[in-house]
Amino acid sequence: MDSVAAIRRQVRDHHKAGTDGIKVMATGGFMSHATAPWNAQFTTEELRVLIDDAHRLGKHVAAHAHGTEGIRRLVDAGIDYITHVTFVGPDGLTQFDPELADQIAEKGIFVDGCAPGSYPPVPNETFTPRAADLYRHGARIVTGHDIGAVCPPSAYTFGLKQLEASGLPRAEVLIAATSRGAGAVGLAGVTGVLAAGYAADLLVVNGDPLASLDALDDVVEVVIEGRTFEREWLPRFDPAVRFSPPSAEVGLLARRDPRAALMERRQRAAAHPYPRT
Repeated sequence: MDSVAAIRRQVRDHHKAGTDGIKVMATGGFMSHATAPWNAQFTTEELRVLIDDAHRLGKHVAAHAHGTEGIRRLVDAGIDYITHVTFVGPDGLTQFDPELADQIAEKGIFVDGCAPGSYPPVPNETFTPRAADLYRHGARIVTGHDIGAVCPPSAYTFGLKQLEASGLPRAEVLIAATSRGAGAVGLAGVTGVLAAGYAADLLVVNGDPLASLDALDDVVEVVIEGRTFEREWLPRFDPAVRFSPPSAEVGLLARRDPRAALMERRQRAAAHPYPRT
């Protein structure tokens, strides 16, 4: 989209097509060709036009954002929900911004912390590396797993356990997955709560998830709008297989992480010879 008019057209076309919400790629991605995660892809004014028009049409607006500048522009533009919130600086390095986190909290923006690990790498970091920082600043944390892109559907409870491992209280994780998660996608007052007038959307398990999130792996029944959902069998998710580190023999430029490639390109450029004739 190369103009404000084109942005408005896209929002309205999606509305006419019956979409429930609007999502914008506010920065580049780690798996997107010819983009950089640290670069913002829209101006603040362009994002404001998109968000205002979507809100006028009754749509919640979510955004993908890894780069700090893109996150800042979204906050200024009035976004509802930001996914990843990786805090990648223009140099490709991770640097959490506490003042920006405070603004996210003050404006009531929903965030999920499913993101690539920090760079430079931090040992034993979780799948949700910024979640605890954002939680300590009062942000409205919701669950997010990048299912379909990074994780299979069977990884859902793994993502919840990663939030707890990041430092969130277990009750907070369950709220992030239910009532607050519903609010993040525009379904506040509709689902996510066991109360009269709400949709009968239930996950029935053996055990108490407040005692251990492992109880969520022992599912008895899934109920959607009062009807039992017939589940398909899924292979058990194994994070050790899915997130195994790349071989040490693979060069930095060949790895998926563009931050490592950026660092190597800069090192190569600095060492590039300019012989005199």
